[in-house]
Amino acid sequence: MKKFISIFLSLLLIFTFSTQAFASVGNDGSTEQSDIEDSFAIPPLTFTNWEVLSLQIPNSTPMLSKGVVQDGIITYQVTVRVRILNNGASYGNKSVNWTTSASSSNVRIKSADSTTNSAGYTSATFHVRGMEKFPVSVKCAGLESKKTIDIGTRATYLSSFKITQYITAKESDYSGNKISVSGLTGKYKSAFLNDVKVQGSGVGDDGRYIKYYAGKFSYNKPTTALGTTPTVGTTIAVDPYYVPCVMRNGAAKKGHVEITGIGRRIAEDTGGAIKNFDIDVYMGVGRSSLKGIDGSYRVRFMGVNSWGNSGTGIKSSSTPQDEHGIVLDEPSCYSVDGQYMAYVSDIDYSKPNSVTVSVVDNLGKANNSEPIKFELSQSALSVDDMSINSNILAVTGHINPSLQIYQMFDIPNQKLLSEYYGYGFIETEYGLFYVQAPQHFSGESGHCRILNEDGRVLYESPDNVTIRDLRVSGDSLFFDELNLDTGDMSEKNISVFVSDHTLSSYY
Repeated sequence: MKKFISIFLSLLLIFTFSTQAFASVGNDGSTEQSDIEDSFAIPPLTFTNWEVLSLQIPNSTPMLSKGVVQDGIITYQVTVRVRILNNGASYGNKSVNWTTSASSSNVRIKSADSTTNSAGYTSATFHVRGMEKFPVSVKCAGLESKKTIDIGTRATYLSSFKITQYITAKESDYSGNKISVSGLTGKYKSAFLNDVKVQGSGVGDDGRYIKYYAGKFSYNKPTTALGTTPTVGTTIAVDPYYVPCVMRNGAAKKGHVEITGIGRRIAEDTGGAIKNFDIDVYMGVGRSSLKGIDGSYRVRFMGVNSWGNSGTGIKSSSTPQDEHGIVLDEPSCYSVDGQYMAYVSDIDYSKPNSVTVSVVDNLGKANNSEPIKFELSQSALSVDDMSINSNILAVTGHINPSLQIYQMFDIPNQKLLSEYYGYGFIETEYGLFYVQAPQHFSGESGHCRILNEDGRVLYESPDNVTIRDLRVSGDSLFFDELNLDTGDMSEKNISVFVSDHTLSSYY
């Protein structure tokens, strides 16, 4: 009996010492360990130097559905790092496992280290949506350390943005005789009214706002996609797939951003001609309000319906600083055979036909031939794209968030061949295809329509659904539809030969 008791006490003593060798994790994420060290004990590890290496808005969100923005909620890409030490020394090349207890609809691990590096550091990158704070944990050698990462709302987009400008037409910018039209009591310049038809809104010499929609003029102020009046120094038009700008349950969700070199702006407007990382800045009434700001800029997201806040959690001092805005060179292009080179030679906002494109005949350059100059439509404020096919120059001019103009010029004969109003222009073996939306500033969501170069409507989208990214495969025309009510994106296709003769062009 005494021998049995002695064996029992010995086993109990061994068990007590063994259990003391294991560490426990406190509620605050700290690790507690025994000072006892033997061949069976877990090393006395410490998890230190928790930091956020980077906090940005990603270019895409494969880990979370519906793109960078879902229901007006932005997605963040957060990289977190921690260092693991063993008795104060780097615990390098050891296996680790990163996890999060947050819902998979809010937080996903994009990538994570499987081991520490030689200095004992390990990091993981998360996509986070709808949470300003989220929990993470890392395990190593049987120990777990937990942290709550406070990211706040402010973060810089990984991609830079292309910045353009748009305005409300002003009658004093135009010349010519004044005429009377149905719906208006006063007389206005014909050229001005033609531009109001294109832009959707304008201000007459009498100071009255004129709106055009569904073939009718009326006296009404311009309206943005969210129902506000566009305001200088505030309003921008964005792609709601990348910057929040939606109505949900009767309430607007407006993304607040800071554009480096331009300032803080609020997303109140959208349009089919603004997609991906594009921002159209509202500059005011008339061409005199336009500035030379077109270019590529870094953009910082601040918050939704407020200027937000920076996180109060641990931040790394190595977070990159914002770059300054870069004003890009105007677009230029060459013909395939190298004979012609086209470039934007002049932008003069003081006149209706502001933009001039010049074409140089490289074969005739030795003979000191002068450049051939083409003035774009009076509505065009800048050039989005250019191409030369054989002797034809095609120029896509920017007008406003919902509208571009596509003009084709005969270079040798120095004349305009044709022009089309819409956006998303693509040249194919079946000819030109493009999209039209209702006049901007009309306050009407309307339906987007796909047209061919003959002006026939091939397809009309449901109400409040934007058509994006036309492309042709075989004899089918593929495109994406973005539902502005739900944020859902879906792919559709139609035959290039189908047309709906009951519908017509908006312009």
